[in-house]
Amino acid sequence: MHNLRRMALTLLVVTGCGPVVSVDEPEAGGGSTGSAQMPPASSTTGAPTSASPPSQPTTSGDTGLPSPSEDSSDEGGGFLGPTSGCGGLEEGYLAHCGVPIECDLLEQNCREGEACRPWANDGGNVWNARRCVPVDSEPGQAGEVCSVEGSEVSGLDTCDVGLMCWDVDPQLLEGACARFCSAGPEGLGCADSNETCMVANDGELKLCLPMCDPLAPDCDDGSGCYPSSEQAFVCLREGVGVELDEVSHPQCPPGTFWTNAEAVEGCVDDEPCCTSYCHLDEPQTCGPGSACLPFFDPARPGLDPVGYCTVAN
Repeated sequence: MHNLRRMALTLLVVTGCGPVVSVDEPEAGGGSTGSAQMPPASSTTGAPTSASPPSQPTTSGDTGLPSPSEDSSDEGGGFLGPTSGCGGLEEGYLAHCGVPIECDLLEQNCREGEACRPWANDGGNVWNARRCVPVDSEPGQAGEVCSVEGSEVSGLDTCDVGLMCWDVDPQLLEGACARFCSAGPEGLGCADSNETCMVANDGELKLCLPMCDPLAPDCDDGSGCYPSSEQAFVCLREGVGVELDEVSHPQCPPGTFWTNAEAVEGCVDDEPCCTSYCHLDEPQTCGPGSACLPFFDPARPGLDPVGYCTVAN
């Protein structure tokens, strides 16, 4: 009798154990390079001036973000929570074994049938983390129409792996699939020469977007041509949660961008301080008491006439 009890206890202990999977945290992707005399930033609109970036970018707001699934984890911003069957995963994929890890946008190291996407893990309207989400049964490809669930920052959309739904109409919740940047020997880049890699929100966004000319923008209604890095401009929907170097250019109306308080007369800190672009050959467009200074120094081919309005010294 004692032997039978001892055998039953042994079986119970053995069968209660599950497989153990070790997981290595992926390395984050790189950033963008370039050189521009992009005037630093600050607050309010007004007549132009020029100097250091604002300390507080615009964030937050209620978006109706759907709750993560039962499989999710609130720690670390990842979507990788406990799951059954940790064994038998294909090499290179993150395991959902109770380890809170953020996935990698460039490596796309989620489980098969999932994609790594940016999202807002705090209920705000700014992408600030990454998570693994299910891929749609008929996923959209680059440039195709897509839709999002809940809000544009939910990370839940109908695009394929390596893409995300971008430029989403806040009413229709529809946009177009855009590619994430790819890593190369010279850093992050895009396969299409007409696109630039926009790295924003502390690296949580790494997207290939078409470039635009701020002096002759062809952006859609409700969008403006804003600096995406120190070397290019892209069309962004006004008010979208994109932050570059602690400033959120889309908080300024189309035709302007966020600059430092010294560049705009009457501006104060802590709120968007917006100034206009100008053509270096037409400085009078900035108005009396203002000057048109080069946006790039040295000049960038194709964008050499681009300037910005500032208070004349």
